[in-house]
Amino acid sequence: MTGMGSPLSLRSVAADLDLEHHTVERHLTCLRNSFLAWSVPQRTGKAWLALERGQAKYYASDPMLARLMHLRNDQRPDIDATVLTEMQLGLAIRRRQVEDGASWTGEDRLFYRRTPTRKEIDFISQDLCGSAIESKYTEDRWRGEAATVNASRWMGVLATRNVLDTTSRDTAWAVPAAFLAYLIDT
Repeated sequence: MTGMGSPLSLRSVAADLDLEHHTVERHLTCLRNSFLAWSVPQRTGKAWLALERGQAKYYASDPMLARLMHLRNDQRPDIDATVLTEMQLGLAIRRRQVEDGASWTGEDRLFYRRTPTRKEIDFISQDLCGSAIESKYTEDRWRGEAATVNASRWMGVLATRNVLDTTSRDTAWAVPAAFLAYLIDT
């Protein structure tokens, strides 16, 4: 779970666990089919398609699942609040897409995107009407945290802990993550 919210190398996981690549892939598929995990593929350069052989990001379907190892043993690190926020916003987007007729297991409507500087924009989709969503559970440095999404070709929304600033026409808006998830999912 410590790598949640980052592109997952199945080969690295397989090597770390001394398993075959296909075994790790099979287990991740079982988690997805059981609705315990979901994934977001990397978008190709030009089309709204998943990058072939690209690394997907995997998320737990519930914050309790993401925190389970820490809750069972407090000596293990807890999941970072930014990653939990990212997971919850992604789930809100997915639920909205499913409500609008998309398949829950489909990987053809929600993507992440790597910028030329190898940074990642958390969520992009045609359903977001030309916007990109970046999650940073921050209060103070939100303008600096918005640099990745500001450098993209999409209008940006930075999901923050508690900052609300929608005054700019040229740079990302800051919106509290809870408000944003509520607005997306209702």
